[in-house]
Amino acid sequence: MVPHRVVILGTEKGLFLDVLFIKCLAFLHWLFNPVFIIINKILGWTRINWLILDLAILPFTILSLPTYLMGERGADIRRKMNAYSHIHFVCKSCPKARRNQRDPDGGEICLWNMNWTKGNYQIPGNFGIDNWTRQYLFKPTKLEKYAKFSLPVVDEKISKIKKKKSWLFVGSSVMIWFVIILLIVAGSRVEYLYKGAEVGDAEMWENLGDVPEADNAYPPQGMTYWNEMLIFSNHWQDEKSQIYLLNPENMSVLSEFEMPAEAIHTSGLTFDGTWLWAVDYRSNNIYKISINESFDTGTAIIEEKYDTGLKGSSAIAFIDYDAGFLAISDFMHTGKTYLIKLMDVDLLVDGVGVSEIATHSYHHGWFSQGLTWDGEYLFETVNNLGIDRVEVLEIKSWIDGVSSKPCSVTSFAFAGYAGEDLANDGYSMWSSDESSYKFYKLENYRAILPSESPCYSIV
Repeated sequence: MVPHRVVILGTEKGLFLDVLFIKCLAFLHWLFNPVFIIINKILGWTRINWLILDLAILPFTILSLPTYLMGERGADIRRKMNAYSHIHFVCKSCPKARRNQRDPDGGEICLWNMNWTKGNYQIPGNFGIDNWTRQYLFKPTKLEKYAKFSLPVVDEKISKIKKKKSWLFVGSSVMIWFVIILLIVAGSRVEYLYKGAEVGDAEMWENLGDVPEADNAYPPQGMTYWNEMLIFSNHWQDEKSQIYLLNPENMSVLSEFEMPAEAIHTSGLTFDGTWLWAVDYRSNNIYKISINESFDTGTAIIEEKYDTGLKGSSAIAFIDYDAGFLAISDFMHTGKTYLIKLMDVDLLVDGVGVSEIATHSYHHGWFSQGLTWDGEYLFETVNNLGIDRVEVLEIKSWIDGVSSKPCSVTSFAFAGYAGEDLANDGYSMWSSDESSYKFYKLENYRAILPSESPCYSIV
């Protein structure tokens, strides 16, 4: 007997039902192999493990229930299925003590495994309830009648067993389980990956050419509009972040400065009328920056620094409404965008984070990459499978307490597959794409928005 080999079934020939059931068995064997390996390793060679081994054939017992309607033909299929399920799930992990109780001579050669591997299925499927009870009570089993059983060799065209590389067999199954678990953990994130834009297409965006350091594949990140120019950030493969002043007419670099050493992935930028605000995905800090001094010196002049308390701070936008707010998004940890009052930003000390001082928050649908406010709507870039989308939200009534949540005005298609931060001047919108390393511009973006907002009638 070889109890630990990994086998698959040869089903080249045979009746349709044989082939169908055996293929199902082979698939289940492949799929659940890692589960039983782990269970057997944890429980060791205990009597509990013996029970687990017996339970391993339960799915195949259930699978074979329809065969009870097939008379003797069904009984033959059940015997084969029982043999295969034991060989695949039980025999490979069967301990020596258990094999002893299945050898009429008291050795280690299991009578059932010996016959099954030779294609002999006529032996009774198990050694009876009496012996099963004796096994768990540590009493000797009685196998005399089975040792004398006549065992005819059946046609091996279906019962043929062939070896398969263990690492490939188990490894592929483990990979499938990894994907399944990943999808379970992702939960609702998966749904949002498939959520496409409601209007428009990628072609409506104008390609403005390469982002700075595109040849080095340094990913584009944050963007905001300032003094009729654009301020843009990229990160140098998480080694440092650089901020650029751009001419929006041709996207040429006019000046630049380097962010602090810990800010290696500056992902969002916004301007509040006085200061440049930056948020960093890695350090999870918000930076209040003096713009002119920073570009003059080539180094970020940081007036204040605050810890967001988030685990994936991805975008930031100043909302010039009511008392004035900063909108800050968490890429996928919480999947939320938070609104904090600008005057409350100094409360982000001593472990107090954005989520604790936020006056409002909403679930952005995971994978938020950019935010911009144009005085009427909040725009948010969201990644999904295929062409990304820009969500358009009416939030004034929400801030005023008239509605209980932001109202979705619409969503429109982004220019590519990896949209980043947004900037606007009230007429045109700019962004960049992390997969193409290009700048894009959407002129007269309001033309694609509904002529009448669906939100003002909602309370």
